[in-house]
Amino acid sequence: MNKIAEDERATASSFNVIVWRLPNAASTVIGGTLLGAGELGLPFYLCAVLYITSITLFYSILQNA
Repeated sequence: MNKIAEDERATASSFNVIVWRLPNAASTVIGGTLLGAGELGLPFYLCAVLYITSITLFYSILQNA
């Protein structure tokens, strides 16, 4: 926040919250729908794939830092 002008910090903070919470809300709905449809394993497999992807991306990006 130190790099953002004082009068724009509230806007930057709200964008940060939206970017964080919107996917959380969507994933809850998607996961609940899949579980309700009887797909008990699929949400966990999707989660595992997303975690592996994020770990791989973080490693590849931070390895060169």
